[in-house]
Amino acid sequence: MPSPPLRRLLPRFLLTQVVVAAIWNLAQAEEPAQLGPSADKTGISASIGSAEDGRLVGGVELPPRARGMLRMKVVGQRGTAFGTRKLVGLVRSVAADLAALPGHGGVPLRVGNLSVQGGGPIRWSHSHQAGRDVDLALFALNDRGRAVAPDRFLTFDGRGRARHGRRRYSFDTARNWQLVRAFI
Repeated sequence: MPSPPLRRLLPRFLLTQVVVAAIWNLAQAEEPAQLGPSADKTGISASIGSAEDGRLVGGVELPPRARGMLRMKVVGQRGTAFGTRKLVGLVRSVAADLAALPGHGGVPLRVGNLSVQGGGPIRWSHSHQAGRDVDLALFALNDRGRAVAPDRFLTFDGRGRARHGRRRYSFDTARNWQLVRAFI
């Protein structure tokens, strides 16, 4: 059974994710930046409108793998790997920073949906229309206590436990805290 601090940390961690996402959305909406060559050859990579009703100009594709990061397979199949140059750079930077931390153990950050090229609605999410939000999988431990990077999102209960089929997981407090700190 997880300790009382873990039970208190879970709601705070989820709240932190929401706050980070909200701050990122505000920062992206304020000022489209001239950021060099992009998908539309204008040199502009910008999120226009809101995450729920917007579009993406000059989107950049997040590669399937980079230092400390693996894109979920379904992202390539759906074509939802595009974001602003800033967002893609942020994800790659955070993943590389995590990989360089002592004790992180080389477990990659698993990345889910960003946006389709050009933005607009996707059937898998209400948001992700303007290339400014990204789904990141939480770090987990398998039933032997080893860090793992499942190619799917896990839903943790209040005790920090998750299941997928026969596999059991627990919330990796240390690595998830490193993830939050990397964004701050």
